[in-house]
Amino acid sequence: MKVSVIIPVYNVDQYLRHCLESVVFQSYSNKEIILINDGSTDCSQEICEEYVRRYPFIRLINKENGGLSEARNVGILHATGDYVMFLDSDDYWQTDFLSDLVEIIHQNNKVEYIFFPYQYYYQQRKIYVKAPLSIERSELIGKNGVECLNYILKHNGDFKWFAWSGIVKKSFLLKHELFFMKGRKYEDALWTPYLFLKATCIDYYDNPIYVYRNERIGQITLNHSYSTLEDSMFVATYWHKVLTTLSIEESLVEKLMNNFVERYYYSMKFACFLKRDERKKIISLLKKNRALLQYKFTLFHSFAAMCSKTFGFHRTIQMIHIILTLKGKSKYGFWGKDNGDAEGGQSKETNGAKSISKHHA
Repeated sequence: MKVSVIIPVYNVDQYLRHCLESVVFQSYSNKEIILINDGSTDCSQEICEEYVRRYPFIRLINKENGGLSEARNVGILHATGDYVMFLDSDDYWQTDFLSDLVEIIHQNNKVEYIFFPYQYYYQQRKIYVKAPLSIERSELIGKNGVECLNYILKHNGDFKWFAWSGIVKKSFLLKHELFFMKGRKYEDALWTPYLFLKATCIDYYDNPIYVYRNERIGQITLNHSYSTLEDSMFVATYWHKVLTTLSIEESLVEKLMNNFVERYYYSMKFACFLKRDERKKIISLLKKNRALLQYKFTLFHSFAAMCSKTFGFHRTIQMIHIILTLKGKSKYGFWGKDNGDAEGGQSKETNGAKSISKHHA
């Protein structure tokens, strides 16, 4: 069985070798690495070419910059493996685990998707933190994706939809035309849920082999632009619409929306940082999609929903601004940790409230 590892690359020359070595290190031999150089302007392309010369199982595709989604889609279409994995070029794998995943698939060749936990590396503080996931493999093994979602969201309401936290059958992706949505941030939250909703057989590998790098040089943080907030809200409104067309239990729809609605409240939370005209546009979108106020997962969600219904969105955003200011001055924060701020690993990626992406859009 051949495994294709797709690695989009954009201006990560400081971290790229570490990333590539973690894949080369894997003892499982029937693998390929597909590097998608998405218009890098640093030394990333030279490093990619160096590894292509050194290892025959590494291929390089150079393209004009088009963003993370487009790069991953190119990788899927060029992959020759039976199964596909994604790895961000400033992250890395920590252990020799690929042969374990292949063995799981050999034991049950009906498996379409295997996902696994991960850990965060805060490089400035040099600490590792395992993502808080409450999952027992015995509760999931061999079940379909909808059954798995019911279990996962029951015990992990703020489950993160990282595209790189699993291995997926390529024929399954092509059959269901599961490609990443271009032109949108938070692309993982628009893609990964479909793996569960479409899969007939899923498994779980309980080993946090993926290391998700935080606090890196050049990392995009605290980006509260209009496009970021609009794209964030799009995740919630998109799934609110899609889930009404699917034949799944209402209880699961509610669990999913309680998860996705974080993106709606995130837009409300940081609208105060926008210019006046842009803030008005976000408020207009919040009003248009006020049906989402029925869903909530955290204390902040409940507070924001109550205030929006009572005082309106404009005044609620003003109150949130005051609270954020107080939170910034407080050692422990106004409410402590919530789904949008401090779960640790969301400072770079699609579900996170601290930033939008580590890949050039």
